[in-house]
Amino acid sequence: MSKISADEVFQFIHSYGWKADQSEVEQWLREDPLVQADSEGIMDESWMYRFNDWRQIKGTAYEPGIDTQTKINRLLEEVDRLKQEIEELKEKNLRLEKQLSIEPM
Repeated sequence: MSKISADEVFQFIHSYGWKADQSEVEQWLREDPLVQADSEGIMDESWMYRFNDWRQIKGTAYEPGIDTQTKINRLLEEVDRLKQEIEELKEKNLRLEKQLSIEPM
């Protein structure tokens, strides 16, 4: 029952052609409870999926272990970003309609 080193996991991730920083891998190993509980230390594709999932939610409102206020702040930021994106898409739509000489809806 040996513990896998961050360097071994880093090499494993790179063997799949994925780009990751050594510090990012170390952080993931510290934060992921299932990886910490894996006493056998057998790396397989499920580790890649777990790492990918962790990367996708890191910094979002869905990141495990964050307090309620942080979650709310991140959701509000996401709402603002989405509102801005909607406005940009509306403007783009109007420009395209104008190019095609279509009356705006």
